[in-house]
Amino acid sequence: MLTREDLQAIEDLLVPKFDAIDKRFTGIDKKFIGIDKRFDSLENRMDSLEMRMEHMESDVSALKAGQLDIRKEIKKCNDRIDDVYNLALNNFGQIEESKLRLSLLEHRA
Repeated sequence: MLTREDLQAIEDLLVPKFDAIDKRFTGIDKKFIGIDKRFDSLENRMDSLEMRMEHMESDVSALKAGQLDIRKEIKKCNDRIDDVYNLALNNFGQIEESKLRLSLLEHRA
C-alpha cells in the first residue's frame, strides 16, 4: 500500500508533466481557434460569391430573354424591309410601264 508521502512524490512527478501537456493543449486550442476563424472568413466569402453568382445568373437569364426579344424584333424589321423593297420593285416596274405607255400615247398623238 502506498503511503501519503509516496502519493505526494508521484503527484510531484506527474504534475509538471500534466502542466506541460496542458500548455501544449492550450497552444493547440489557440491554433484551432485561428483555423475556425479562417474557416468562418472563408465561409463568409463563399456566401458572398454564391450571392454574386446568383445575381449574375439572374442577369444572364434576363439578357438571354432580352436577346430573344431583340432577335424577334430584328426578324420583324427584316420582313418589313423585304416587303418595302418588293413593293418598291413593283412600283418601279409599274412606273416604267406607265412611262412607256405615255411615250406611246404621245407618239400617236
